[in-house]
Amino acid sequence: MVAAFAITGACSLACEVLWTRILLFVLGTTVYAFSVMLSTFLIGIALGASASTRWLVPHVRRPLAWFGSLEILVGLATLLSVFLLARLGAIHLGWAQEFHWAMRWSFAAAWFADTAVVLLVPTFLMGMVFPVVTTCLLGGEPALGRRLGQAYGANTVGCVLGSLVAGFIFLPALGTHLALLVVVGLNLAIGLLLLWQTAGRTAAPRWGLLLSCAGVLGLAFLCTPSNLFWDAINTYHAPARLSFIREHSTGTVTVHDLPNGDRLIAVDGVDVAGLDFMLRTTQKLQGYLPLCLHPNPRRLVQIGFGSGETARVGMEFGVPEYTVVDICPAIFEAASLFSEINHGSDRDPRIHRTTMDGKNFALLSGEKFDLIMNDSIFPGSSGSSALYTYDHFLHCRQRLAKGDCSPAGFHWTCGPVNCA
Repeated sequence: MVAAFAITGACSLACEVLWTRILLFVLGTTVYAFSVMLSTFLIGIALGASASTRWLVPHVRRPLAWFGSLEILVGLATLLSVFLLARLGAIHLGWAQEFHWAMRWSFAAAWFADTAVVLLVPTFLMGMVFPVVTTCLLGGEPALGRRLGQAYGANTVGCVLGSLVAGFIFLPALGTHLALLVVVGLNLAIGLLLLWQTAGRTAAPRWGLLLSCAGVLGLAFLCTPSNLFWDAINTYHAPARLSFIREHSTGTVTVHDLPNGDRLIAVDGVDVAGLDFMLRTTQKLQGYLPLCLHPNPRRLVQIGFGSGETARVGMEFGVPEYTVVDICPAIFEAASLFSEINHGSDRDPRIHRTTMDGKNFALLSGEKFDLIMNDSIFPGSSGSSALYTYDHFLHCRQRLAKGDCSPAGFHWTCGPVNCA
């Protein structure tokens, strides 16, 4: 039973990671959106635990059977959440219209409603599990504290492993929709195993339940297309067409073809580069300004690759040692769709590509560079806000090679560096 409780913890945190990866395309990547998602998750678990303690546990006669039944219900509720996530964009627009009376708080009300629709039922059921598990442990040997500690510790370890496996293995290997279905399968399997042990001598009910759950799960795998979440992912770019999508532990990279003929690349729903006039102006100036100001740039690092147009500018200047740092490896794949403006910089052998967080690169790299070009992603996004901090600018300054302060010690983001 302790092992089963550990797996339930792994499934719950895996669900949170996977739900978040789709919810952020509708709620955004700000700290407020993440707070809403976490709050709803914890509220659901708290309500479930309270309801279980007050109304279920006092009347439980076969706690192990209830444990199994709740796990099956959690699996089915998670399966329902998959299809609700697929319609989240339309659901969000409906809430936004309903909450217009809330004035400037309407967006927060709509966010809570979005997350409640997807998360509240499965998290409520998850919260009901722990009091039932505690009831299972009340009988038997007298060392109750030890047994409860072991169960809670196993659940905590499962939560940690579940989040790691979901983010670093399931997500890039299977995609969000299949990863969620795998988690559903694990919940159903644990529930069936527990019920199988408590079903008594009659085999017919056990086989009937097993075949029913297997049929539901098999039907879900067969009926969920690979583009199940594309409408939700495309919520703020509709009626654009998704021409590229790659899910990775560090972010989901998408390319959107707009009706006016423009094309843009986004990471977790945040536009980072593209073909329209404003984006191309930024991409060019980000390269031309520092390269024109430095008399002889030999070593250069660019944080954030985008469409590859800025790197193309650097190649035209003939920079001999050009390093590009980007946290999402799929960015380099998506850049192949922008060959008309990057002229193949995504494949240029002269460019050294490093897959790493730009802030950590500036902190940990022992190298020195003549120029550091910081990406110009929207600073309100939680994924890029770290590139606009004092500490990051200070670390970039420490990575600059010594030279004449005007203009050799120039840092594009910070401005001229004070050599004193």
